[in-house]
Amino acid sequence: MLLFLANNFSIFQKLILWVCFANVSIGWLEPLLDRIKDDENHVVTPVMDIIDDQTFEFKSFDAKSINIGGFDWNLQFVWIGIPERVKNMQKSDIDFIKLVN
Repeated sequence: MLLFLANNFSIFQKLILWVCFANVSIGWLEPLLDRIKDDENHVVTPVMDIIDDQTFEFKSFDAKSINIGGFDWNLQFVWIGIPERVKNMQKSDIDFIKLVN
């Protein structure tokens, strides 16, 4: 419902949904908009680096070990590994991940 309302009343061409617990740095949005510019049917999301909840240590992103966030049948958030067949279709580590043909 919220997405429906935001889409109908928005004066902008692109819609960004954001979660309150995520912080961003300068320049985070431009690469995402560039992917949308290439094909406006793309759905893009930034990679979220991890801060250890015990030590507050920053754990930087490793493009080779990326997972996709998703939900199981109990609607619990889970990390899903990317299948090798999908990884093999990528031209580089920062290439988009296409899961649907």
